[in-house]
Formats: sequence, C-alpha cells, structure tokens
Amino acid sequence: MLSAELEMSRRFVVILACEDDRKWLIRHGGDERRLVAIPNGVDPQLFEAARHPSRGVLLFVGNFNFQPNREALTWFLEHCWPVLQADRSGLSLRVVGYGADRIRERPPAVEIFANAPDMLPHYQESEVAIAPLQSASGVQNKVIEAMAAGLPVVCTSPVSRGLSDGHPAVVADDRDGFIDACRALTSDAARREDLGAKGREYARRSHNWNTSANDLYNVLVNVK
Repeated sequence: MLSAELEMSRRFVVILACEDDRKWLIRHGGDERRLVAIPNGVDPQLFEAARHPSRGVLLFVGNFNFQPNREALTWFLEHCWPVLQADRSGLSLRVVGYGADRIRERPPAVEIFANAPDMLPHYQESEVAIAPLQSASGVQNKVIEAMAAGLPVVCTSPVSRGLSDGHPAVVADDRDGFIDACRALTSDAARREDLGAKGREYARRSHNWNTSANDLYNVLVNVK
C-alpha cells in the first residue's frame, strides 16, 4: 500500500489528503510539494444549531457496515458502559448510524437509531459525543460534526490524529482513561459548555467548507 501511495504522489501533480495522511506520506518519502491538505467541512447549520441536551445522554455515531465502528461500540459496551452506569443512574447511550439495526444485543439504557434521516436532533439532544475507535484513518466526520454542533467529544488517539492542531477533544485510549473522561464530562455542566464552545470555534476555524473550497480553488488554478 505504501509503495502504491508513494508512486501516486510521484505521478500526479497534486495529491489531496487530510493533514495526518499528508504528514505520514512526507515522512515516508512523499513529495511535500505535491501533497496538499484540504480539510473536510461540515454543514454550516450545525454552527448555529440550538442546544437542548437531555440529561446524561452519550452519543455514538457511526456506519455499522464499517468493522472498526462495530468493534469500537462493542469495546465501549463491554469495558466502559457497565462502570459508567453503576456510577451514575440515569445515563443513557444513543447509538445512531447506518446499519445500527444489526446490533442484536442491547444492554440497558442503550437506544438504537438506525439509518436516521437527520442527524441534527441527535447532536442537539446529547450531552457528550464518544468515538472510541481502536483503529481509524483520515478525518472522522462524525467527530467534527459533533464539535460543530457544540458537543464535547471523547475520542481515542487514532481518531484525534485526523484532527488539526488545537482541537479540544478529550483523548483517552485505555478503559480507565475513557471511563474517567466520560465521567468527568457527564458530571460537570460547566466543563461541557466550555469544551462545546471550543469545539464549535475549532470547527468554524478548521472545517469550514467556504475556506476549504477557496483553498482548493487556489491549488487548482496554480496547477501547471
């Protein structure tokens, strides 16, 4: 795979990539003059969406036809969810995404929304978004969408590597760290509000379609 990607970086005048992939290719010999990072954007309505979260709702968004999402949810339900529920009554986990109806075993206080036609209400009604993927590449759009909608995010290092510098996501990779991060946010409204506001500002700054489109235009008009 690496040899094929490096060959493409030599054959084409411009290669578009997320920042993490661009850095990785450069470290492995790619031509940085040809490798250009154009950030993904988000729906601008998310920046202005009102927040009316339900108490104690955690949100997991993903396409469950994608194995890393299934593995991430299984890991969270097996290793983190029982502890969080035992700590605090009233917590619930909302699972939203294509193929979520494939989930057969549903622990207590887990809601399933398969093939949701509109994600906005789920972002508005949740307190914390989680992305406990053990493997991930590129940008996880669900994470930047959650930030744009004002949710604090708890994610793993593989997910955070797809974000730009200065992101406000809380990063935790092991069971205890992920539990502690979720526990801290679900019990502290002021911290949720602070990280939610910082996430919105980060998304406006780093994942704005108008900015990305302008950057892409400037790249293409200078191709020779």
